[in-house]
Parts: sequence; C-alpha cells; structure tokens
Amino acid sequence: MPNPPYSPDIATYIFISFPKMKLNLKRTHHGGVEEFKDAVTVVLNELTSEDYQGCFESWVLRQRKNPCIGIKGDYCECR
Repeated sequence: MPNPPYSPDIATYIFISFPKMKLNLKRTHHGGVEEFKDAVTVVLNELTSEDYQGCFESWVLRQRKNPCIGIKGDYCECR
C-alpha cells in the first residue's frame, strides 16, 4: 500500500504551533469558543520567521532520521 501524500505526523505546522499554543493556553480559562479562537489567533500571530525557520530545520533533521525516506513509497515499519 503506498504512503499517503499527506500525513499529519510530518506536517511542519504541528512542530511549531501546537507546542506554543499548549504552552500559552494551558491552565487558562476561556469564556467560550470565540474567546478561545481569539486566544489561539493571538498565539499564531506571534510566531516569527525565526520560529518557522527553526521548525523547518527540526523537520529536516527528523526526516533524515526516518528509515522510510528513500524507499520510494514502499511499505515501511518506521517505529
């Protein structure tokens, strides 16, 4: 079975946005969905180009360590 063209385990935004959101939103009470959305938007808007650069570099390092890369879509147990 070929690997999917998109997989959330290699999506770069996860490496940068989720940890920062978790750090900033943890243990904070939001009055409702709209307030929570606003808080998430603030966190995402505060991300800098350096944040994205660091995220990309981390992602590249992770991909180099992935044994499934280079086998051209063949099945691989990557764990």
